[in-house]
Amino acid sequence: MAATAATAAMKEAVWLRTLLGEFNLSKTHMITLHIDNQSTILLASNSMFHEHMKHIVIWYHFIQEKLEEGQISTNYIPTNEQIADV
Repeated sequence: MAATAATAAMKEAVWLRTLLGEFNLSKTHMITLHIDNQSTILLASNSMFHEHMKHIVIWYHFIQEKLEEGQISTNYIPTNEQIADV
C-alpha cells in the first residue's frame, strides 16, 4: 500500500508543479516526498530490484521515472515522526 500512497502523492505534486508553472509561479526547487516505508524508497530508486521481481507494480516505475527526471526526491521519515499521521 505504501507504493500506491507514494505514487498518488507524487502525481499530485507533479500536477501542482505544472499548474503553478502555467501561472508563472513555479519554483525551481525540487519537491521532496517524505515516506515512512524504506522498502518503497529502495524499490523506487533502485531499478536493479525490478528485474528480479515477478510482481512488478507500475507504481514503482512511475516513482522511479520522476526520481530519474529530477522532479521529485524522497526522504525517509519514521512513522512516529510523520506530521500528517494523527
